[in-house]
Amino acid sequence: MRRLGKVLHVSNVTGRLIVRGAHGDQVEKKGYVIDGTGHVIGTIDEVFGPVARPYYAVKVPRTAGIEAYIDQNVFVLIRNERKQHRRNH
Repeated sequence: MRRLGKVLHVSNVTGRLIVRGAHGDQVEKKGYVIDGTGHVIGTIDEVFGPVARPYYAVKVPRTAGIEAYIDQNVFVLIRNERKQHRRNH
């Protein structure tokens, strides 16, 4: 699990959470996005913007209450790491 970035807003067009990537390596689209408590929020749907610090559109299955994630740091869990994460929590 590593920091993905900070949630900026909810897209008015797609309903996706828009996350500004943290400095460092770009994350692939094969990850689960989780909050600080370890709950899965959604999945990375799209990566766009500058390579050094990209933006991520996060597809959220339930849109009710997603505004609560604005200004929060979120993390990414690569799909093959999820099994390990479930065993530890």
